[in-house]
Amino acid sequence: MPKSEEGEKEEYGWSIEFGIAFKNVLDGAKELIVKYNQNINKWTVEKKVL
Repeated sequence: MPKSEEGEKEEYGWSIEFGIAFKNVLDGAKELIVKYNQNINKWTVEKKVL
């Protein structure tokens, strides 16, 4: 699906290009938060073992 169609399907209310860019940033931020939490959980478990 072309990016313009994807943006129209999501109905962001902004220009299509801005909506797609914003969604990409949001998805990237979510991924970083998940990785951060995984690292914190791993560190906490390792600290308890020591």
